[in-house]
Amino acid sequence: MSMGRRIVELLRQEGVQAVFAQGDITTRDVLLHAERAGLHVVGPRHEAAAAFAAMGYNAVTGRPQAAFGAMGPGVANLLPAAVAASREHIPVIFFGARRHQGAAHAIRRGQWLSAPMEPLFAQICKFAVVVRHPAEIDDAVQQAFREALSGTPGPVYVEYDAMMHTQEWDFPPLVPPSRYRAGPQPAPESAVLAAAALLNGASLPVLRIGETVQHRRCQARMLALAEKAGLSGGDHLRRERGGGDLPSSGPAFPGRGRARRDRRVRRAAGGGGRQHGNRRAVGGDC
Repeated sequence: MSMGRRIVELLRQEGVQAVFAQGDITTRDVLLHAERAGLHVVGPRHEAAAAFAAMGYNAVTGRPQAAFGAMGPGVANLLPAAVAASREHIPVIFFGARRHQGAAHAIRRGQWLSAPMEPLFAQICKFAVVVRHPAEIDDAVQQAFREALSGTPGPVYVEYDAMMHTQEWDFPPLVPPSRYRAGPQPAPESAVLAAAALLNGASLPVLRIGETVQHRRCQARMLALAEKAGLSGGDHLRRERGGGDLPSSGPAFPGRGRARRDRRVRRAAGGGGRQHGNRRAVGGDC
């Protein structure tokens, strides 16, 4: 099996539905197998557009996405989107091809497409790794998903030699994601009871709705929670960053009036700030 096909299998078992990349000889095997496996292959005119499209697809589906950059400037063009994904806490797996190390480390060599990219991505992404042999790709991609989806979500970067994606290797059977990363963790019952007690005892509770509610497509459940807790009025709901996470009309439209002046308990759900980016519910005195 080629390393390109193995990458596609690793992406599919993580729920990736599309790959975003320009067609290039350094990504050819990945894109061919992605198309054969039924994944959407999105090929924009610029690598930065591919990466930003992957970020948008994550917002629509709530799943991590993958963007590929060709050797040299193609990988460099992913950097602007990597910066944005890092600031917005969006889990995108960036793959970059680099110049073959046999040429890059030659005593007499040109500088064509040889700028080092991994140190730049390492400053931006949660995790960056260079794959030097096909046998390393499983560990690299599994660790990339583990880092991208744990704690506060964010982008990661996997780099490989330009033509390594066509190399054949006898790969072991795939292991499921549950073997190498933790899945969603339910809130402890004690924490749920404590939050409920705070809400029940508050004179004017506020439910703050964050962007993760949109990314996880759970607006209906959030509104149902608000209704059940008696927090559906405009003085009880507040959205982060303006909109998109809840409907902009109706009785649940987040208000900014009396609740901001006189709130007693605030509960945050799916906030995007780094200080609470991976919390689902927080109750406390304000």
